[in-house]
Amino acid sequence: MKHLKFVFIFIVLVNILTLAQTALKISPAKEGNNSRVYPVDARERLEQYYKLNGMDPSKFVIPAPALRKTSAWNFQVGNTKTFSVADLTPGSTYSTSFTCRAVGVHCYIFVEDTSWTKYVNQAAVDSVRIAFDSKTPAN
Repeated sequence: MKHLKFVFIFIVLVNILTLAQTALKISPAKEGNNSRVYPVDARERLEQYYKLNGMDPSKFVIPAPALRKTSAWNFQVGNTKTFSVADLTPGSTYSTSFTCRAVGVHCYIFVEDTSWTKYVNQAAVDSVRIAFDSKTPAN
């Protein structure tokens, strides 16, 4: 009889836990459902948090570092330059020669000499230059 009580209690507990778990399941959002998402303005809560913790949000802004280069490089198509590039081995680099293949309004496009015509052609370079100069938003 004592054993029967434990079995009964065990079955009841398993059922309760199973029902609790199924009730807590959250179904993933489905595309096209009619649920609405509303933006929440957290400024009021953030201001309270800053005030309670003695924080000044104006000091959170980190100014952009000044560019070290103050003048244009003035590369021309055909100029060569050696760059140090990252190898696939972590922390490993090697130097290789690149040739300027296009000059845009805001960019210079260099291609590694061993990749020219093997992986990259002039059409690809021109499309990158056009995308950079005319289709990329400022800043």
